[in-house]
Amino acid sequence: MIEIAPVDYWQELPFEDARLYCFSLYIDGKTGWRLPSKEELAQILSTHELDNYTLYWAQEADCHKDRMTHCVYNDGISTGYIYKTESIGTLPVRDLKDD
Repeated sequence: MIEIAPVDYWQELPFEDARLYCFSLYIDGKTGWRLPSKEELAQILSTHELDNYTLYWAQEADCHKDRMTHCVYNDGISTGYIYKTESIGTLPVRDLKDD
């Protein structure tokens, strides 16, 4: 089980900034925030109405096509690749076991 950060904490950031942002979050005394896996993101997008951004970062390193790109998702489906320096939706999540 995961917890999704409140909408006030969603940001539009480049990939590395998004990872660091999630890692540094402290929300209501909770730490352990991270980018969702591609499976988690697909589930979130299929069960929640998220209209803040069209594209979202996923954390999987295996999505790398080359050093300049990272996998992104829209409606739970891989859209291919986007430059890591481009700013897109950052949706922090955390494992509930981190409490």
